[in-house]
Amino acid sequence: MFTSEFKTEIVEQCWCGDCSVNQMAGNLDLTEITVRNWGAQAEIDARQRNELTSSRA
Repeated sequence: MFTSEFKTEIVEQCWCGDCSVNQMAGNLDLTEITVRNWGAQAEIDARQRNELTSSRA
């Protein structure tokens, strides 16, 4: 089981261009789809946070 902090760090490194999803997955002995799923979930979470912030304004 991976912590949310760990997943966030991995996704941010991929998004910043530090490492491709494929490279990151290989470096950590994960499947590429796992890292892509973490990224997809991070995007969903970010949208939900933005919607909550916008609805309170």
